[in-house]
This record gives sequence, C-alpha cells and structure tokens, in this order.
Amino acid sequence: MNATKKLTAWLLAAVMAASALSACSNGDDSGSGETDRAPTTTAPIEETEADTRVYPTHLPEVTYGGYEFKMSHWMFGEGYVMTFDLDSEGENGDLINDTVYKRNSKIEEQYEVIVTGIYQELGELDTAYRNAVNAGDNTYDVIFVRSHEAGSYAASGYYLDLNRLEAIDWSMPWWDQQSVAELSLGGRLFMVQGDVTLMDKSATACMYFNRKLQSDWNVENFYQLVLEDKWTWDKMIDISKSVHEDVDGNSEWDESDIWGLGAGDDITYMLLHAGGGRYASKDSDDLPIVEFGSERTLTVAQRTLDILYDDSYFYHGGNSDMFQKGNLLLLMDLIKKSMEMREFEDYGIIPLPKFDEAQENYGATVSIHHSPVLTVPKTAPEEAYERTGVLLEALAAESCYTVIDVYYDTVLKVKGTRDEQSAAMLDIIFDNRVYDLGEFYQFGDFNTQFLRAKGNGHEDVVSLYEKHSKYIQKAIDALIKKLDKYDA
Repeated sequence: MNATKKLTAWLLAAVMAASALSACSNGDDSGSGETDRAPTTTAPIEETEADTRVYPTHLPEVTYGGYEFKMSHWMFGEGYVMTFDLDSEGENGDLINDTVYKRNSKIEEQYEVIVTGIYQELGELDTAYRNAVNAGDNTYDVIFVRSHEAGSYAASGYYLDLNRLEAIDWSMPWWDQQSVAELSLGGRLFMVQGDVTLMDKSATACMYFNRKLQSDWNVENFYQLVLEDKWTWDKMIDISKSVHEDVDGNSEWDESDIWGLGAGDDITYMLLHAGGGRYASKDSDDLPIVEFGSERTLTVAQRTLDILYDDSYFYHGGNSDMFQKGNLLLLMDLIKKSMEMREFEDYGIIPLPKFDEAQENYGATVSIHHSPVLTVPKTAPEEAYERTGVLLEALAAESCYTVIDVYYDTVLKVKGTRDEQSAAMLDIIFDNRVYDLGEFYQFGDFNTQFLRAKGNGHEDVVSLYEKHSKYIQKAIDALIKKLDKYDA
C-alpha cells in the first residue's frame, strides 16, 4: 500500500471514531421532555468493536508436560539500548515487560511449558551456537542470532530449514512477509523475522527532522511531502541546502554550525535501499544473483556517494547529540534512536525519501548490525519439529496483538514520537522494510566496502564495484554449492 492510501485509511478510521464519539455525547438534550414517539422499555443496544484479530486456529490442541522451551538471543555490552522481550520474571510496571509476562504466561498455561529467554553476549552466543551444533547438542530450541553473523551460520550448514516446522503458517500477519520472501534461498528458509521479538523493529531505518529548525527556516511540511509521494532525494537535497549557517562566524564548518542533513557511514546502505538499489536479488529458482551492477543500483549508489562527499549541506558524522542541540535539520538513523531521545520534544519521524517520484514505494532497510533473525539449529530432533513450530506460532500470534501493540502504540507512537502524524509515518516505514540478501549474506564483503567507501577514499562507485565484482560472484557460487548439501 502506498503512503497516500495508507494515511487515507488511517484518517478515515479517525473520522469514524470521532463520529462514534459524537453520536454518544450529542443526543437530544432540548430539555422539553416531549417526544412524538411512544416510550419504550427496550434496553439500549451497546455497540462493540468488531474483533479483527487473526487467531492461529490451525494449531493442534496439545500440551507438552512442563517442557522448558529455551530461546537464546544475542546482546551487546552495557550501555547499548535494547529491549529484552523474550522472557519476564514478573510484572514490574514496565509496559513491555508486563505484556511479555502476560504473553508467556498465557502460552505456558495453554501448552504446559516453561518459556525461557536467555540473553548472551554476542561472542558468547557465537561460540555456544557453533559448539552446540558441532557437538550435536540440543541446548536451545531457538536462537536469535545477529543478522550480521547470520549468513556465515547458513554457509556453515548450522540451520534447520524452517519450512520443516509445519505448524507455522508463514502467511500469517505475525511473520514479516518481506523477510519470508526475500531471505529464502532455493525454497529453503533458514532465517526469518517476526513478532516474537522487537529488536528487528528497532533496527529499521528512518529519518528524524528537527521541528524547531523546520519552523525557524520555513521548511515545507515533511508529512505532506511524504503523503503526496513528493519526498524524494532531490527534495531532501534542496531543503538541506537551504538550511545552512556558520553559527560562530569563523568560516570553519563543524558540529557547532547548522546543517541540513547529517548521518554516519550507515547512510550508504540506508540510501541505497531507500532508493531501490540492492546488493543482490534472486533468480527464478529463488537463488541469489548479483544486483549491484545493474543500471538502477549503480545510479543510486553513485548518487549516495555524491551526497556523502558534499559538505555544502551534509555533515558526515552527524548524530543525535547534534540533532537535539539544534544543529541538524535532518538525521538519518534507526527507529531505536527514538528510545534514546525521550527528553527531546521537538522532532518528527518520516521515511527516507524515494529516489524519484516514479519509485513506487518508500524503502526502509533493516540494519544487520542491530537486528536479530530467528533460527533453529539443524541438530533439532525431528520429533521436536511440531513442538517448536507450535510454540513459535503461538508466541508470535499472541505477540502480534499484545507486545507489538504496546511497542508501536505506547512506546513509539506516544513516548517515542511527539505527534499523530509521526505515528502514521511509522506505519509507512514498517510496511516497506527491505531485506537485501547481499547485505544479510555479505557476498564478497562488498556491503562493507560500500559502507566504508568514504573512509577508504572511494568516490567512483563503478570502479569500486568492478574491483570487487568477481569476489561477490565467487561468494554467491560458493553459497549455492553449499546449499546443495543441505537436506531438502
């Protein structure tokens, strides 16, 4: 659904809700006490909201005799902002924690299991996963690995094809349909993202704008640009160039001055995917092929580098501190950044711009550096397939209408945003997430080469690609060869 249709539906729902409230509060209050109709003793009919929830009715009615269902999840060290949402020891007043507790308690009671979430440091989990598979150990039922390492596990043959979990219906709304479609390989699905956990949502790219700077510099309405499908790279650059001031008057442009646009190196893959470019795509056999060399991607990639090198409006290294201090109009970052700006009032959220108005949809990449993917170790015994599938489907289905609602509507749309329009923008962002095989599998490490292009002094994308193209193809060929060794 495009941006205009999405918001139209959202506004229609708001109007209908307002009308319903009006109908309840604005009855006949003339005070005459007279009526032309005969009195009636019929009780008023209470209207109830239709239940639009989808339920996993395809799941069998089974119990598992107190089985401990163990899920492991990677984590960074102290100071990294992340949401712990696999497990909860009890209610403590935190909305997400309490909702997770209720979700798990419901599933535990229904299926007679104990749901356990185990968070491990990134390196610790990596070692544990490899050791467990190599030893044939079934310590964990499910492992959420960081997307950055996910491709190497697949190439090493550590994953179970998730399609073997027949209890799971991948078409259900609690599974990210884009991840199902774009992360499959040769009909196999080794990794996926869904509603069991929240970190992949937090790792989605977006753009923040400083509302005070927008007002002070008479900048156009960003929301309207998005909804009219006019929020493009050209528009972003034109606006960014118009907001530029040497605040201290020393003719040395730095973080103390006002800039139109700022970001770190992550701008490379964020803009690449926002503009419709890809490192890799797939052929008719669902196998990866090189996409970066296409005319579209090379055009988008070159313009990305042009932006990266243009210090007339772009501040390389722009961050949330500059943004909150009022030195950046626009900041490219991840949704998780909103969780770190709770005390800042004057910002809005919009999707990254389209390359041009001809582009059909906005695009929001999911960072492999900050997101998890759900995997099941290949050592899982066949007799466990049903149980793992049932419990994952049940957990995801319950999360879809509880944990996810709390995250979207309370944490993001109320605490993490400052206006209703930003909330509508989040719907557009999450509806257009991008999963690039070339990013997740890092073929030939080219995604890193492009990410670090400016740091390594590369300005011409064609020469950069030509230098690495053979390594990209070699890595793809090697993966396809290894896929043939997987049990179908």
